[in-house]
Amino acid sequence: MKILHGLLLTAVAVAIAPPGRSAESEPATFTPPAPGTVLEYKVTIKSNGATRVTWHTHTYLARTSYKWIPVFRVKIDERASAKATPKLLSTYVRRVSDGELIALLTDSGQPSMECEIKVGELMRPLVVGKSWLLKARCRDPRAARAPWVQVAEKRRVVKLERVSVPAGSFMAHHVVAQAAGQNPVSYWVLEKSGILVKSESTKGETGRSHELVRITRP
Repeated sequence: MKILHGLLLTAVAVAIAPPGRSAESEPATFTPPAPGTVLEYKVTIKSNGATRVTWHTHTYLARTSYKWIPVFRVKIDERASAKATPKLLSTYVRRVSDGELIALLTDSGQPSMECEIKVGELMRPLVVGKSWLLKARCRDPRAARAPWVQVAEKRRVVKLERVSVPAGSFMAHHVVAQAAGQNPVSYWVLEKSGILVKSESTKGETGRSHELVRITRP
């Protein structure tokens, strides 16, 4: 279930600042970015001595409900270069209450994955040194008798630190997440807005990273 590794991480930490400016700590009340907000990421993948760079665009769509749960949706597009034509990867469906992922949608709007997060295993508030185990179960609802797959991911808050990326300088919580049989992933996340600033996962000469390049507000 490699596709699930990292998808279940709630992007949380301190308030976001406009590009080129800093953000200071604010109360940890989760408020997703407004519909129409666009985040652009540079994604670097290293494998077998080769490096490949792609560009991801996260577009926040209008809020709605999913099986009677208030949700916000984030459309993920990928480009082979900064000016290439985007290709839809997926649309994430996240709970408005805490930002946890509950479904992935195809380009036709049909769910390709659904997840149930165990209540009581959420990360808020973030406190340096805090660790916990997030538990969930996920399945592909397109198959009539698709089995539920149990997922467990250990998370730990390492520190609150300033991190600089092309989009600006942010005070973010550094969270390390690890699922069984997977490499640990470091995330630098913003608690109030639920925005990922940076992520890194490496093992030898193999690795993957995300950097926030630009923020466009509605």
